[in-house]
Amino acid sequence: MSVRASRNQAPAVQFPVGRSPWLATVLAMGSAVGLLALLAWMRWGASAHPVWIMGVALLLWLGSSGAAWRFWSCLPVGVLLWDGAGWSLQQGRKSLQSSPLTVQLDLQRRICVCLRPATGPRCWIWLEQRSAPGQWSSLRRAVYSRAGAELVDAALPATSQGHDR
Repeated sequence: MSVRASRNQAPAVQFPVGRSPWLATVLAMGSAVGLLALLAWMRWGASAHPVWIMGVALLLWLGSSGAAWRFWSCLPVGVLLWDGAGWSLQQGRKSLQSSPLTVQLDLQRRICVCLRPATGPRCWIWLEQRSAPGQWSSLRRAVYSRAGAELVDAALPATSQGHDR
């Protein structure tokens, strides 16, 4: 690893992962607002439509609320690890090793990321600053750093060479 590559590499970090009460509240509030809108529509606007449309609308609300609850309840609990070259997630005895990580949503104090293991389904992770305030800056640096020095080393010759025309 070159000196420049090691200088730009984010330090190793361990960050606790768990189910977020804040996210649960947001999802529950979204579900409640959806139900209130549906009930208002059924009370004052649905009379022009057949009854089966109201049933379908109610089933769609139930399905979306159930999907939101399932998403939240299936969020992993464990420790997210960055070793300078890749990401892994430790969940008790289970582990996802060296998976690429992508940021899906960044709210500054909360980040939704997705780990993509070589085999198996994607793993969605909700990270919050309050879980480990002292590690938050290191985690953010690691999340936005290049995964592995090979990428930095591979980029160096391309930037230092002149282009032939």
